[in-house]
This record gives sequence, structure tokens and C-alpha cells, in this order.
Amino acid sequence: MTDTRTTPNIFKGFFFALAATVLISTNYITGKVGVAGFGADTFGLVWVSAAAGYALAIIALTGRARELILPAKSWSMVILLGVFTGIQMPLFYGGLDLLNAPFAAFVGRFEPAMTILLATVFLCERLKRIELIAVTVMIAGGCVSTIGNWKIVGLGTLLTLLACLSMSIQFLIGKMNTGQVHPSVLVFYRVAIAAGVLAVWTFGFRDAKFSVAPKIWLVTLLGAFLGPCASYHLTFRSYRYWDMSRTATLMTLQPLFATPLAFIFLADQQMTAQQLWGGLTIMLGAFALVWFHVNPNNRTTSTSPS
Repeated sequence: MTDTRTTPNIFKGFFFALAATVLISTNYITGKVGVAGFGADTFGLVWVSAAAGYALAIIALTGRARELILPAKSWSMVILLGVFTGIQMPLFYGGLDLLNAPFAAFVGRFEPAMTILLATVFLCERLKRIELIAVTVMIAGGCVSTIGNWKIVGLGTLLTLLACLSMSIQFLIGKMNTGQVHPSVLVFYRVAIAAGVLAVWTFGFRDAKFSVAPKIWLVTLLGAFLGPCASYHLTFRSYRYWDMSRTATLMTLQPLFATPLAFIFLADQQMTAQQLWGGLTIMLGAFALVWFHVNPNNRTTSTSPS
């Protein structure tokens, strides 16, 4: 397998990352509808299975079928990518089932922070002291959002944070492998392996539920293309043109797209003032974190992670 990395291009990196951010924001809307019908476990299985079909069709149509044969050194990381995707699905959509979509989008902004922290460990990136302040701001926002109503939003918030960790690991693996594996192929194996993991989980330990209204099927199948297929294809393509941290910067803006979509397409998705202020604080801290991380002017204050 030849190295498929491309020349850095800020415009292309920005375009692919922004498009990915918009599409991945739809997960909070289509996922909310799908989970209400299927339940989190069956929905995750249907979601990634459909996405695998879409990804395979894209590979066939673009003439990349031969690239499905991966070099031996890539298989372990690709399998890990799929396994962590399978873990993420019931966590993320279990949390979404318990939270309203806009608030879940704000809580999900911990994912870029976790991605950067993982990058300091595995990609030898440096963590600046000022970035630790931004992380503290995010934690403060999380506390503001949940203090006094932990019994209502606590479990959903915890599941979402665990899903964020799993997602960060996926982005890290994707960044490490987009030079050797084409994004279309990486997306296919990500969701195909996850489908196998979720099939074992759903049929072996949970109650599968496939008898739902046609509207639920339609929204789920549409969302499966926009979310786990198209958005991750664009995300992995952006990694070929600029740093993962720059893509994470744009990913912090997901609530700005998810919130109006929720108000338009979903009912009863209003946030309380406490959730709104806490969510905005989380997003501000996340944006500051990734901004400081990619800003070369702050390198003199960097420190190794403890």
C-alpha cells in the first residue's frame, strides 16, 4: 500500500472540516428520532450497518475496491477503530436518549479537549499551561450545567462524556492511519467492524427492536449517510490537509448547528437557562483550548502532561 498523504492545504482542510462539522451536527437530530423508535442499542446497529452499506457503495463507485486489502501493519489499528466505534454508539445514543439534543451537543464539546489531551500522549504534541486554564473553564461549565439537577441529567451527561472519550480515540486512530489507508476505506471498516460488535451486543445481551414506523426508518437511514458515513469521510479527508487540532477547532462549533436544527425539527428540546449558560461556557472553553493549541505564539509556555 502506497502512502496516500497529500500536500498540506489550509483551504481544503478548512472546507472538509467545516462540512464534516455541519453533517455530524445532524446526528443529534436524526439520532434523537431514531433512538425514540428503535432504542439506543438497536438504533446503533441499524445506524452503522446502513453506513457500512453506503461506504461500500462509495468505494465501489470510486473504483477503490482493491484498497480494501490492507497491509498487515494497518489491520490492528483499523480493528481498534471499529471496536471503539461499537463501544461509542450505545454510550452516545444512550446519553442522547436521556438529554435534549442541544444540551447533548454542548456536553459533546468535551470531545475536542479529550482529543488534544490524547494527542499530547500519543502524538507527542505539547500541552500549554494556558490550555489547562481552558480545560478548567470547560469543567466549570459542566458543573454549572449539572449542579442541582444531577439526578435529571447526570446519567446522560456521564454516558455522553464516555462516548466523547471513545470518539477521541477514534479521531486519534484516524489521524494516524489516513496516510496509509484512504478515508473511504477507513470509514467502511470503522462502521462495518462496529456493526459486528453491536450485532453481538444487541442479539446476545439486549432485546432487538426492528418493528418501527416507516418515518423512523427513513430518518435513521438518512442520518446514517449524513453522520457516520459522509461526516467521517470528510473528517478523515481533512486530516490529510492540515492538523487534527485544527479540525477539532471547527468541531467545537457543532452546537451552533445542532441547536437551531433541534428547534426546527424536534419538539420539546428547549434548554433551561442553567443548561444554556453551562453549555455556552463549555463551548467557549473548548474553542479557547483548541485555539491556543494551534496558535504558535504560545509555544513558550508549553509543558509536558502530568
